Amino acid sequence: MRLMDARSRLLDALREARDVEPNGSDSFRLSVRADAARPPVVLVVSARSAFLRAQALAHDGLAALGEVGGDATGLIAGVGLLVIHIEEEIDSDPDVTRITVVESGLIVERSGSARRVE
Repeated sequence: MRLMDARSRLLDALREARDVEPNGSDSFRLSVRADAARPPVVLVVSARSAFLRAQALAHDGLAALGEVGGDATGLIAGVGLLVIHIEEEIDSDPDVTRITVVESGLIVERSGSARRVE
């Protein structure tokens, strides 16, 4: 899997439940379709950070999801876990305003605070 593929797969998977609109070169606005009153969450994810985070999650992804799409490296499963982590953060707290994907995890910002999730 190449750098752009990881981010493309991530965004495609997020589009299954959310509206995803570009908001800059590495920034996207995620709207929750089920809750039109909720403001969009900004997702900041570069092709490199999506790939590196998926790579970091690959082992856990293989253990949790098994081989996905014939990918024995676990990168596709790692992207799957990354999607799950992002969606859990958004769905668990209506105060989430921004999520930044970094190699070591997610930086989740809420109205008035921020925390790193690994």
